[in-house]
Amino acid sequence: MLRRFRVDNFKSLINFTYEPTQVNLIVELNNSGKTNLCQAMRFLSLSSSLPLSQAAVLATGEAWNLPNSYFAKPTIEFECTCDLPFEGNTLRFEYALVIDTQLTTIAGSIVRRFAVSSELLQVTGGEFTSVVLLENKNGQARVLREQRFLSNSSGVGQVDDLSHSYMELPAPEDSTLLSRIYNADFLRRVNLFKNYLLSWRYYDLEAMQLRRTDAQPLELTLRPDGSNLISVLFNLNNLNQRLYRQVIEVVKGIEPRLEVINFIPINPQNVYMLVEDRKGNRFGPAMLSNGTLRFLALCYILLSGGTLAYSTLQPPPLTIIEEPGN
Repeated sequence: MLRRFRVDNFKSLINFTYEPTQVNLIVELNNSGKTNLCQAMRFLSLSSSLPLSQAAVLATGEAWNLPNSYFAKPTIEFECTCDLPFEGNTLRFEYALVIDTQLTTIAGSIVRRFAVSSELLQVTGGEFTSVVLLENKNGQARVLREQRFLSNSSGVGQVDDLSHSYMELPAPEDSTLLSRIYNADFLRRVNLFKNYLLSWRYYDLEAMQLRRTDAQPLELTLRPDGSNLISVLFNLNNLNQRLYRQVIEVVKGIEPRLEVINFIPINPQNVYMLVEDRKGNRFGPAMLSNGTLRFLALCYILLSGGTLAYSTLQPPPLTIIEEPGN
């Protein structure tokens, strides 16, 4: 579970700390930074698997104005503390990332260049006490060989005494070291934290996108804008009838006339959805209200985690929903 999230110099957020609980509803005036907080969290999640410039565009729509316009500081800072279960213990991970965002000229155009200034991941719990798992600083990068550490210490040894337990790596500039980590037995705790960040889900459901008929085989992960809702529900109906029926039953709480949802595959790339009431009347997506479609998407998000791939993850993934009142 996420315990603490801190960000500095990301849009309007200056030295801002957020300490969430199980369920959180953030209510404030317009233009007060709610969306910026959501985007900052999404950026950190995306940076664990993508280059920083790509993560910036996906999280915010553009990469130019990430640093605060009135705060003359080229770096953006992130800190994240979370507790995750591992082999009968609860491990506390502390992650700190500092990104340099200097402006530069490429082919005559001014662009914003992203580079990792420093990166640090520490763990406490079980045999580990504030042990550095991953570090990237001043062009020097290293990761801990966890099994070697355990075999050469009593669990309370200092990192400085165990330098031989680390593996030196090339330090990436445009990506986090975490994003370059691969699945390996000697990196199990690092991958546990990385997979947790990857499991974070962000949604800003758009009414018109929810009506799209694009379809992909076996597609079960809802996109942030909800543009593949019909495809996801069609595949869910075919692959997991129990969960599909749960989604429909919850939707009936606000749409008691709803009886069934039918799907008509138009071709391999498109599927059409028809909602049928108790009298047999049928309604296509264009005739359904924005609220009904958003609620249908929310039901899927909350019952499945937004994707069946993470529906059994413990603890459940962090889910961010913009404007849930819509």
